[in-house]
Amino acid sequence: MFKVVSLKRNNTDDRSFTQRKATIITDAKQFLASRFEDFSSPVLKACGVISNHKSWPKDRNELGLHFQVVLRSNAFDLEMAKVQWP
Repeated sequence: MFKVVSLKRNNTDDRSFTQRKATIITDAKQFLASRFEDFSSPVLKACGVISNHKSWPKDRNELGLHFQVVLRSNAFDLEMAKVQWP
């Protein structure tokens, strides 16, 4: 069940996906290329850094300081987050 839609599998689903996989990947790559023009764009590079949790500070206070500029520029209440995040 996804939301209110009941999802059902057919015996041919795996074969169908395997046949379409290359097209799906090609279409996704074309969409991303058109959206970002260049895969070396600063936005994509920043997404790679932010989504790599291994590079984040382990301590929550250090983590808050690490992202302080971005959080404050978006009206994020850092002190409230520290209280809510055990």
